[in-house]
Amino acid sequence: MTTRDRIVQAADQLFYRQGFEHTSFSDIADDVQISRGNFYYHFKTKDEILDAVINVRLVDTGETCAEREHSFHVKRRAGSQSERTGASYQMELRYLSSSMV
Repeated sequence: MTTRDRIVQAADQLFYRQGFEHTSFSDIADDVQISRGNFYYHFKTKDEILDAVINVRLVDTGETCAEREHSFHVKRRAGSQSERTGASYQMELRYLSSSMV
């Protein structure tokens, strides 16, 4: 995972827990354990970080939707009830784990 990715992941979690307005550059830099200079190399403003967090969530949501659609088609082709149930269960676990912060 790149430093930029770590910053975005930490910002996402901190924005969720503390709120965007109550999260500072220092909070995020401390969480990622990088210097403020390194932090500013990747992001100049909190709005840039928020944009990156939103973009990652949009990509994740798109992937989740694609996985759910693929799983639906796999379940329809699966032969036995236990195969369909297993496919459904795995799909839901992936969805739940990807949506948890």
